[in-house]
Amino acid sequence: MNTTERELIVCLPCYRTYEGRYETFSLAAQYGYRVRLVLLHGPHPPATAYPLVEQVTLPDHLNLWSRRKFWQQWFASLPWDRPTILQDTFLAQMGFYWPPPRLLRHRQLPEIRKVLYLVSPTPGFLFQGHWRQPRSIPMRWQEILYEWRLQFPLVVMEWLSCRFVDGVIGNTQQIALEASRYYGVPAANSCAIPDEVDPFFTPGQRQRQVLGLRDDEVILLYVGNPLRRKGIDILIKALDLLRAEIPAARLVMVGFADPGESAWYSQLITDRDLRSRITFVGRVDRETLREYYRAADVMLYPTRHEGSPRVVKEALGAGCPVVCSDVPGIRIIDPEGQGVIYCAENQPEAYVQPVLRLLRDTEYRQKRIAAGAEVANSLMPDKIITQLLSFYDDLFSKQLA
Repeated sequence: MNTTERELIVCLPCYRTYEGRYETFSLAAQYGYRVRLVLLHGPHPPATAYPLVEQVTLPDHLNLWSRRKFWQQWFASLPWDRPTILQDTFLAQMGFYWPPPRLLRHRQLPEIRKVLYLVSPTPGFLFQGHWRQPRSIPMRWQEILYEWRLQFPLVVMEWLSCRFVDGVIGNTQQIALEASRYYGVPAANSCAIPDEVDPFFTPGQRQRQVLGLRDDEVILLYVGNPLRRKGIDILIKALDLLRAEIPAARLVMVGFADPGESAWYSQLITDRDLRSRITFVGRVDRETLREYYRAADVMLYPTRHEGSPRVVKEALGAGCPVVCSDVPGIRIIDPEGQGVIYCAENQPEAYVQPVLRLLRDTEYRQKRIAAGAEVANSLMPDKIITQLLSFYDDLFSKQLA
């Protein structure tokens, strides 16, 4: 890997949610990069925690247009005396609507590579997957509008960003291919690199009492938004089947339940008389979330459409076995299925036997937990940063227009 000193400017949404990524990019300083990390929201960690990182804070309450002005002024003030990588989820937010010479005010043009980081198969969902979602209970227009309101702005921001991008990193091969297909990014300038696991999520002693959970119950965990495309209907039906085998089964659902989303799955719960067997938990901080992973017997994740979900990696890191659907975004986490248990047929019946085996076969359970720990270790920040920097090296080796 080339160790010539270079500049790396990375924009992240916030620190607490993306602490693993913060740590990953901070490691680039060990490879000769001068690292600047920008947070769109919230404070940075103490500077002493990452002494080799320059922290950049945006003014409060910037909208898209005022943010563009801020970035133009900020970038124009940089010395630009070395090859530079600019990376963000939406580079359009950095204000790159004009070519670098205008931003640099006729200074000598350095090597600048703009990298777009994509984390969810957004176009595929809108243009392929959305209307294929099950209609066991008809979707109300509010639910359809809610889904499109979530996804369509992302497509627009991605399209804008790809107008001036030099390279795309997707956290799955599916996303990298979609960037080429929908946005016209050359396949040679895109690659798939999975998200790192957050080192904060480690095994530990169960503390169910602190969470209000009973020791004599079997805790099945789901973490995420209760959306139809996340397979919530499969999850609820699987609980109904498991209840016959495990009367003490309890499903704990951690995540934000939007009022506009509740009607369809509430009906499923009522029809199966499962209200007393499900505990709904709103958004929680990282410390509390880690305790839920540690307290759970199994995590279920029957998603139909996914990027590379952090929750699966977090569960593996915390020692919680995972039974989930076999979608590209999860398969890249554990290609061989050593730690993750995949259900090829993403139907409620497919989840029963894997869960029962994990609960009844102690040796099998421990092997899966150990394999999951190895998977998590392979995705630690120090492993992921080398893949990212190799991609940067490839971009610098190319003569880009």
